[in-house]
Amino acid sequence: MIKPLVVLDVREQGHLLFAAAFHSRLLDWLYDNGLNPYSIYRLEVYLVDCPSARVYEYARDEDGRLIVDREREDVRRRPPRDVVLSSLPPALPEEET
Repeated sequence: MIKPLVVLDVREQGHLLFAAAFHSRLLDWLYDNGLNPYSIYRLEVYLVDCPSARVYEYARDEDGRLIVDREREDVRRRPPRDVVLSSLPPALPEEET
């Protein structure tokens, strides 16, 4: 199984999506690739023949609102989808030591 080059997951503690400088560059990159950063909760980036990603997104209704599953008391999720990317994501910021 091929390992992703980059995994961005908003559920991870201290996630880099919230680092201000990186956040801005990442938003631009996501929009340039036709992805809605406000629906994505996990993104796995791969480089096999070309840059691609497996995208994990929350489900939204026709008006763009998140769909809540009342029985599970959780936001519904769409099935993961694979997309071809125009480029790799911006370089991750160096971890602070």
